[in-house]
Amino acid sequence: MGLAASSAAARSAMSIDMTMRVHPRRERGAVALEFAVIVLPFLIVLFGIVMLAFLFVAQSLLDNAARDAARMIRIGYYTGSGYQAALKARLCGNELALGNFSLVHDCTQNLLLRVVAAPTGSPAGSGFWNLTTVDFGNGGTQQFDALGPKNDVVVQIGYAFATFARGASPTLMSTVAFQTEPY
Repeated sequence: MGLAASSAAARSAMSIDMTMRVHPRRERGAVALEFAVIVLPFLIVLFGIVMLAFLFVAQSLLDNAARDAARMIRIGYYTGSGYQAALKARLCGNELALGNFSLVHDCTQNLLLRVVAAPTGSPAGSGFWNLTTVDFGNGGTQQFDALGPKNDVVVQIGYAFATFARGASPTLMSTVAFQTEPY
């Protein structure tokens, strides 16, 4: 009985050993195939997350630039009608960059800026009824009205953000409405 039991155990061990040897040959390349199937969707999602992060950072920079432009106009730093180049240079030089890295490619050419103003009138703030906003993504044009004290002003900044996707170029916009000081 001992010989039969040891013979059965030897056959069982041999069948397990044979199964272990044969099984990996059948799955040869399965890992490479699984990797090939998974890697493309993973990279697409990863690049999408990176582009979305760049969009959020660029929008935040535009919002901060619009607030800074509004503050400078409100306190009378930019007045009259010859302020366009100085305002764009300030925004492109200081506001729309993270250190030495600018998210707005060729800023002075690609940044869209619109400053519209109207006298405040009575009651205060009624000049806003005469002002309009534009959608830069649908053909809105740049405009620079003359600025003076106690004007109702709308500042709009827009940028067509370039993405890796073909044909996808969202226009980021930021708008600030305010009244200038009686300087």
